[in-house]
Amino acid sequence: MNHSPTQVWDFFIRFFHWTLVAAFIASYLSEGEYQLHFYAGWYIGILLVCRLVWGLVGSKHARFLDFIKPPREIIRYARALVSGDGKKPPHYLGHNPLGGLMVVLLLGSLAMTTVSGILLYTAENPSPLAFIGQNAFNKAESDESAIPKAPAQAGAHEIKTAKHEDKQESVWEEIHEFFANFTLLLVLFHVAGVLVSSKLHDENLVKAMFTGKKTTD
Repeated sequence: MNHSPTQVWDFFIRFFHWTLVAAFIASYLSEGEYQLHFYAGWYIGILLVCRLVWGLVGSKHARFLDFIKPPREIIRYARALVSGDGKKPPHYLGHNPLGGLMVVLLLGSLAMTTVSGILLYTAENPSPLAFIGQNAFNKAESDESAIPKAPAQAGAHEIKTAKHEDKQESVWEEIHEFFANFTLLLVLFHVAGVLVSSKLHDENLVKAMFTGKKTTD
């Protein structure tokens, strides 16, 4: 078989991939390190926005249209993968159908992790972004607080508001933790898929994400 190296992944895709890996590891392991966790999360958010844009206007194999396949094609590829008839599934220069599905799931889960993290932060800390979280949910309470109240009435209102805020924080925290752990699970499946595909097609997909080049028949 004659293997010819072909440029597949452009610089942005490679930069996106490996800095996202570093940022996710940093954010996942830095739960107790508040500042590192915060900035790593924001960096991931910025990367996701850039990837969304690049998926529309970037190079051929970076575009969503290149690797988001219809369900029928995904199922057909999955069946070929586990058929056990000795035949290799079809080779794709870019992402294969299952790989494309994994990219979509990872981007979606990372987006939910990032957004829930921002909402959790704004629920805990008044900030320029508070309108997204705490203030948006507490608009009615904020309007009520402007009305003069008797001391006992004011105290009851503060307790009610504090409980409401604690409930918000708890909800966003649970959502944030769920998607962070779900993303980690997807990453493990992604790594397994990369190893299996590399073995099946006799190519080094990890190296390809560094060099940008893959082999063609």
